[in-house]
Amino acid sequence: MNLYSIFHLNLHYSSIPEELRSLVIAKCYAPLMSLRLNYPIAIEATGYTLEVIKKLEPLWIQELIAAIHSGHVEFIGSGYSQIIAPLVPHNVNKMNLEEGRKVYEKLLGLTPRIWYMNEQAYSAGIVENYLNQNASAIIMEWNNARAAHPSWSEDTRFFPQVAQGVGSSTIPVIWNDSILFQKFQRVAHNDDYKIQEFVDYLKQFKTYEGGSLCLYGSDAEVFNFRPGRYETEAKIEDDEWERVRLLYQELKANGFNLIFPSEALEHKMDDPIRLGSAEHPIVVKKQPKYNATRWAVTGRDNVKINTICHRLEGKVSNKELCYLWSSDFRSHITEKRWNEYLDKLSALIQKEAYVLNTENELWVKTNNIILILNKNKGLAIKHLSFDSEAMVGTIKHGHYKNMALSPDWYSGNMTLQSFGVPQVTDLARVTPQVLCDNEDAVIVMGIVKTLYGDVTKIYTVKKKVAQIELTYNLQWRYIPKGSLHLGNITFLPEAFKKDTLFYSTHNGGKDMERYDLKESFDHTKPATSVVSASNGLGATEGTIFFGDEDKGLWIMFDKKVCAAMPMLTYIDTGDSFFARLTFSCGEMDESRPDYVAGPLHFTMRLME
Repeated sequence: MNLYSIFHLNLHYSSIPEELRSLVIAKCYAPLMSLRLNYPIAIEATGYTLEVIKKLEPLWIQELIAAIHSGHVEFIGSGYSQIIAPLVPHNVNKMNLEEGRKVYEKLLGLTPRIWYMNEQAYSAGIVENYLNQNASAIIMEWNNARAAHPSWSEDTRFFPQVAQGVGSSTIPVIWNDSILFQKFQRVAHNDDYKIQEFVDYLKQFKTYEGGSLCLYGSDAEVFNFRPGRYETEAKIEDDEWERVRLLYQELKANGFNLIFPSEALEHKMDDPIRLGSAEHPIVVKKQPKYNATRWAVTGRDNVKINTICHRLEGKVSNKELCYLWSSDFRSHITEKRWNEYLDKLSALIQKEAYVLNTENELWVKTNNIILILNKNKGLAIKHLSFDSEAMVGTIKHGHYKNMALSPDWYSGNMTLQSFGVPQVTDLARVTPQVLCDNEDAVIVMGIVKTLYGDVTKIYTVKKKVAQIELTYNLQWRYIPKGSLHLGNITFLPEAFKKDTLFYSTHNGGKDMERYDLKESFDHTKPATSVVSASNGLGATEGTIFFGDEDKGLWIMFDKKVCAAMPMLTYIDTGDSFFARLTFSCGEMDESRPDYVAGPLHFTMRLME
């Protein structure tokens, strides 16, 4: 019986902090290399890992080159980054192999002929990419492929097969074996599993003449080092690489033939077989919990980061995109590395137009605008910026020391306040619909159900000009008596210079009237016990400007659609200020009946 070993090297390992990478090289990679003197081993590493090793410990790279050329190590390729190929677009998989090959040629002076499936994730469609690299074989786990095909003969485990790709494409497959590599780890960890016990287990397979098994085909970082992924990780009690050497020694003494993976191909079967099935189109490794959902829709927020990576295709360099698609960002990544990754993504997406729908937010980004909407609060505006810092958004509870200003202050929301009746708002959970996303605009709609009927909100984000539009459709049969305020705009004080703050509008004249903001006032404050507001703006041309000497925001609304009355609140808080503009579509006084006929439509535009 032939046995071969493949050690997977990955310094991008999700649970390994970057500051411990040199320690991993010393404790894991250096002792691994010493095995080559007595036993044939295969080493697989991503191009990224080799680049990091070259930077941190260049002598190890020189040792690897010498071991390859002297025939003591067989090098296995995998790509530039550890990407889950069946979950990534074809072009990204293609560039991952190509960028990996470039690194292998540059640092090692070779092009791998055998390639390791990252995380042992396989689908028929990715075969073509390996054939384009002139691969002679791929390495894939047998156990789950067999589980998808229970009719397979047990013999398939011991002989390389030919995997059927899409159409007529085929490629030889050398088997990995997750049962064996987990037993191997238990032996090395001295985890109540003895060397002789493992050797006796392997003896049962000796009857397969010419057959071979993958003795080990997994991480090198789990020997003499613990990545810290699980609380139940075995403690390091002695030199685990020494136990690996003792295992190899015992195997040779018991008549097992230690070979390179490529040597197993001498007994390859010829009839093509399909590794996947209708139920398992993506085959992965180990227990059922290690399935493709692990990297697609779990993790800290894999849906979000995968969405961003899809959007970045063609917008960043090939190597950078491969790095961003790494599986290690999608599993047990440390808090520090996760935050650094998000910062990197954020910096990249600031440059590109996109619509991003996450669990709690909907982002719309154009060349001029960043709009973030809060799905938990009726698509209230969390952030709105035009080629500069955000001027409009949400001010969180407790921001101001003044208790009267302590609540959350939202933008782009609605309130209806009536005497003796609970307030009606649109601050409910919304599932938005992207109605349009073309070269001119992104249009997003959300519907909130209220006591009086549906409230439909539509945001139109222009792509060719720095402008957004918010439309309210109140599908109400009647509008009850009360203060009905739509399209609230909360100005973010950090964006403005308080000393030069002002607003301008038309109040019946041809020219705009300018008013410097020095003293506190509140147009929405009740004038009396039966009059719900005290003042407002005529805004007779449907235009208001709010800003300082350097910048500001134009707010426009169509009085032919809804002749609302803008109302401004300005509160001087000492070192800062509170400013909010709202559009009143109804107030209370003695002339107001209990109800007026609905529905009601209102549209406003914002631009810098």
